[in-house]
Amino acid sequence: MTTDNRPSISAQLGINPSDLDARKAWNVFTRDNVEVLKDLSQLANDNADEIARKFYDHSFSFPAFVAKIQEAGGTRQGLEAAQSQYFKDLFNGNYDMTYAERRLFVGSLHHRLGISPRYYLGSYIQFYEHLFPIQVKKYSNKADKVVPAIMAFLKITNFDQQLMLEAYTLGFVNEMSDQVADVRQQAVTMETNTEAMGQLATGATEQASNSQEAAGNVQQLGEAISTVSQASETQAKAADGMTSMIEDLKVAISQINTPVESEIQTAETASTTSKKGADVVSQTVEGMDRISASVRDGSDLIGVHGVHRVTALR
Repeated sequence: MTTDNRPSISAQLGINPSDLDARKAWNVFTRDNVEVLKDLSQLANDNADEIARKFYDHSFSFPAFVAKIQEAGGTRQGLEAAQSQYFKDLFNGNYDMTYAERRLFVGSLHHRLGISPRYYLGSYIQFYEHLFPIQVKKYSNKADKVVPAIMAFLKITNFDQQLMLEAYTLGFVNEMSDQVADVRQQAVTMETNTEAMGQLATGATEQASNSQEAAGNVQQLGEAISTVSQASETQAKAADGMTSMIEDLKVAISQINTPVESEIQTAETASTTSKKGADVVSQTVEGMDRISASVRDGSDLIGVHGVHRVTALR
């Protein structure tokens, strides 16, 4: 994860005009040193391209360095142009926040490209090797100016190196902070996923429980349907019994009515004897017995039906 909303490099490092003044004081980089460098600006401009060319003649003789440049997508032509301009800037006499921001950018860029400080710091030897002889030659008749010229250059390059290294180190600090933030985010994501998986497991358990309950309800429904079916069969049988009972009643009544009608006819014609009357009474009694038996059967049948019906309701 990269953090794009960070403050500027100078803000992160607490570098401001007041801080730059403090740094210059620590390096004993005085106004006199600034004036010496400004006096050498024309000499620097005249020799910048040649020094940059010799600088990279040496640098490109190392395969490891070349590999780093190729990996970063750089070209020698572009590097020489940038180095020539930087050499000129060392003598412009203006070492303010704009100048410091450029040095900080170089340090940050080296970190992003994976170019270790040894290449950056070691490169200054090339400057010293090619510049100092030129300075000595310039002041061949003014020996008292040679040392101040060399010291002024050493101080400004040391000032640059400090800024570059701090920016390079800040790159590592920010990278580590990003990695820590990534780990924390992954931990939060894992915790969230764990909670979600726990909820899914709980849901699955509840679903399984609901399925078992539903299966039990289906079984109970089946049993209820079976009970209702059995009750319906019992009710049908009871209805058949009632029908049979009614038929028996009809037969018994018919049997009662037939002798009575016959007796009426006999009485009207006065041809029936007293013995036949006794037979009629006997038959009447038998018919009443049959009615009583039929009523009892009907009562028993109704009683059985009622029991089954109550059982079904339970």
